[in-house]
Amino acid sequence: MLSADLQYSGYADIFLGNPPSSIVLPAGSTSQTIVIPLVSGRNEGRQVTVTATASSNNPPVSISQPSLTFTTSNTIVNPVRIGFSSSSYVVTEGETTRIQLSASSPVPVTFQAGLVASGNVNEIVIGNTATFTTGQSITSIPVTAIPDSFPESGEIVVLSIDPSTFPNGIIVDPNSATATLVIIDATPSPRTQPIVVVPPFPTVPSTVATTPRLAYIIVGVVIGLLSLVFIILCVACCCLYFASVRPIGSTGSYDVTPYERHPNFRFARKRYIDDFYF
Repeated sequence: MLSADLQYSGYADIFLGNPPSSIVLPAGSTSQTIVIPLVSGRNEGRQVTVTATASSNNPPVSISQPSLTFTTSNTIVNPVRIGFSSSSYVVTEGETTRIQLSASSPVPVTFQAGLVASGNVNEIVIGNTATFTTGQSITSIPVTAIPDSFPESGEIVVLSIDPSTFPNGIIVDPNSATATLVIIDATPSPRTQPIVVVPPFPTVPSTVATTPRLAYIIVGVVIGLLSLVFIILCVACCCLYFASVRPIGSTGSYDVTPYERHPNFRFARKRYIDDFYF
């Protein structure tokens, strides 16, 4: 096994983090590859020299080509694409779901990945950025839906990947750059919405309902018959009274009946008048 220390010279500001400081060549191997992460947007036409020095713990060896100079470019040959694992997610109010991000191949360097939301952004809380570690191809970011007391038919939030923290060689997959998050209302608990039971109106038995009505009808009929008899009696009395006198002469005066001309009737009448006044 052979190990060597690496030193860099040139444009150090293009490095994303610290580049590898050593390289190990296993026994029986003739080559080894190192990955140097670079900052995106600063790579066009930059030259960097890498120098390899054999470590002191190695047996005496000689490096035939101890240094290598390369020129950087913004052109990405085989980029790693980061996208959403699914195009749609569903979360219930008050709960948390994890939005999964996947890479087209294991990432060559550790970096952070974040999300950007549009739409009903006030209805969710996005967790911290997810970390892709070297060699990893899947990670996730938690998203929590804020509960409320207003019924809605489904709120929609559009999520997209934030590439601002991506190192050079890692891009957003255009085929899975966005995902839809649907927020649904939480199922109300039976304790929060009690069921009000309205007792039915009491049922009145048919005998109780019909007996008073029949009595009222009978009483009304009896009163009506008595009133009719009273009217007939009054009419009959009037007829008898007018039949007992008869008009005489042309002046319209009335003469007394033969009964009133009887001597006993006149005597009784006179006696009654005398007793009344005297």
